[in-house]
Amino acid sequence: MARTPEKVIESFVAAANAGDIEGILALYESGASLAFPGQPAVGLDAIRGALGNLLTQKPTMTGRTVSVSQVGDLALLRSEWSFTGTDQTGARVDMSGESVELVRRQPDETWRYVIDLPMGKE
Repeated sequence: MARTPEKVIESFVAAANAGDIEGILALYESGASLAFPGQPAVGLDAIRGALGNLLTQKPTMTGRTVSVSQVGDLALLRSEWSFTGTDQTGARVDMSGESVELVRRQPDETWRYVIDLPMGKE
């Protein structure tokens, strides 16, 4: 779990590299939105579907928080990430991007995604 806004992307990357979909989902509020361009996923079931496909590619990810703008229990993050994996045909998959995320501090003092825009520049 992420104890600071800056740790959310690190926690996501660690869970993705471990192939841990439950660990990833634990970083999202129940009504959160994950919005790939043209493919919004709202709620944990939809996010599971969207990210579960990525995990089948056995990813190696990196990521880092570039900036944090925090007001009380909300923080707006900008992060950079990269993803390397293998698709179902055995072809290499390389992706990278700059994401924009809105995270909220929870009652247990952890931070979770409210809105996750992995391709925030697009």
